[in-house]
Amino acid sequence: MLESIQREYPTPTDLFDDPQNFIPERFLLSENGTKPGVDGSDLRHNLPFGVGHRICPGIHLAQHSINFNAVNLIWAFQFSPDIDASGNPIPPDTSAYQRGMFTAPEPFRCTIKPRSKERADIIEHEFFEATDTFKKFEHGLSAEDREFVHKSRAQE
Repeated sequence: MLESIQREYPTPTDLFDDPQNFIPERFLLSENGTKPGVDGSDLRHNLPFGVGHRICPGIHLAQHSINFNAVNLIWAFQFSPDIDASGNPIPPDTSAYQRGMFTAPEPFRCTIKPRSKERADIIEHEFFEATDTFKKFEHGLSAEDREFVHKSRAQE
């Protein structure tokens, strides 16, 4: 009887071409990035926001905020792997996740640079304009971060 009610769940390779690699272009083919012809209508990208009557009432606001911030980061910065002593890129381990109830990627090193001098100037200007907002959340900073904030604001 149990066998008759068990549902077979597809594996990642059933749903995606090369699921272990970062290929954002796959989402241009379908909403969920699935292989052509695969029904991905029951896939949810928003599970962290809960389910059923306990779902986060601010899910749409939160999702739009996340998207807005991601687009701003991509607009402003170029992200690339860290470089080893020989000059070779060190790719992050995309399968390294912390264990527990709330998972997150393990820390990894990367290089983040402004895309241009003009964008760096805009970022600095906006950073200074947001000082009053940021100050409310600057408790518990590491010594290195406190020093960075102090030096950055001294340039005003």
